[in-house]
Amino acid sequence: METRFVRAEMDVMKRFAAFISELLYIKDDLQKRLDMVEDGKQRLDSIIDDTAKLVKDLLNTTVDNQRKHFANCLSDYRIDLTPKLKPGSTNLLMTRAQAKALVDLAQEKCKTCVDTPEEAEKCPVFKVLEITALPDNYDSMLCPYSRAEWAD
Repeated sequence: METRFVRAEMDVMKRFAAFISELLYIKDDLQKRLDMVEDGKQRLDSIIDDTAKLVKDLLNTTVDNQRKHFANCLSDYRIDLTPKLKPGSTNLLMTRAQAKALVDLAQEKCKTCVDTPEEAEKCPVFKVLEITALPDNYDSMLCPYSRAEWAD
């Protein structure tokens, strides 16, 4: 039996599409890590396949023109990780521009840093950066942010 999706259902289907897209990014971005987990790639492939099959089955419950519309917009969705802030939370949300300004200010201090990784963990700038801008690696004798090349 086919019935039209209502707006809330279509929104959920779009979130499903974003979820599948994110799973594919995970597969590409975490290849080395997936190799470190027993059957990691196979398990992720199974999740992707099962989720895609479920979405296809759900789409088969709606009318043809909604299926076509949904198929046309599948690649347009991404998931943004935004923490859910509760009243009284100590977390803070920043815009991308604010985070970049913070990183730019920290870069000035970090350019001349000669702290060891152990010393860096006590640095207030390090504590902020490790939350907002993870370093590319920790394989140095110096703070991982020392002389870092920052991308926009």
